[in-house]
Amino acid sequence: MPEGLAENYAKHPVPTLILHDRADKITAFRHSAALASKARNVRLHEAQRLGHIAVLADESCMQQIIRLAQE
Repeated sequence: MPEGLAENYAKHPVPTLILHDRADKITAFRHSAALASKARNVRLHEAQRLGHIAVLADESCMQQIIRLAQE
């Protein structure tokens, strides 16, 4: 996770949703988990077997996006 990213989220508390798959081969899941654990306004949804891009076409992930938009 880039230095200062969590602190930046804390300064600007916009509700944020991260959709991430543990099997993502492009970006390590641990970065998203670390950000979500350090910033109160960040929610992490763990996808299963979707990789890096397919999360955007997954029904469960779409439900998370809709839920955030309705809050």
